Amino acid sequence: MARTPRIPVALKPESYEKLKLYAHKEGRSMSEVAAEYIEAGLKGEVGLDNIDLITKIIREQLNNVIEPYIDRLAALSAKGALYGATSMLLNAETISRFVDVDQQMDIQEAYNKAKARAVEITKIKIEKDWTEDV
Repeated sequence: MARTPRIPVALKPESYEKLKLYAHKEGRSMSEVAAEYIEAGLKGEVGLDNIDLITKIIREQLNNVIEPYIDRLAALSAKGALYGATSMLLNAETISRFVDVDQQMDIQEAYNKAKARAVEITKIKIEKDWTEDV
C-alpha cells in the first residue's frame, strides 16, 4: 500500500484552536479534519470566496422556477379586473333600466360611493362578522 503524502502546515493560533476544538468534538484527529477541509476546498465546495457566485446561481434558478407562476398570476389578475369592470357596468346598465330617469344617480357618483363602502368593509377585521355593518 502506498504511503499517504504528508506536508507540514503552519496555522494562525486562532485557526489552530478552532481546528483542535472541532476535531475534539468530532472525535477525530486534527490531521483528518484538516485533510477533509483541504479536499473540500480543492473540490470547490462552498466557501466564503465563492458564496457570491453560489448566491447568484441560486437566485437565477429560483427566478426560472418562479417566473412562470408570476406571469400566470398577473394574467389571472388582469382577467379578474376585466371581469369585475364588465360586471360593474352590466349591473349599472341593468339597474338603470328599472329605475325611473328622474331617480337615477350618476353612474360615476354611484361607483364612488360603492367603492368607498367597499374600502370600509375591507378594513374590518376578519374575526368580526362584517355582515353586521353592511
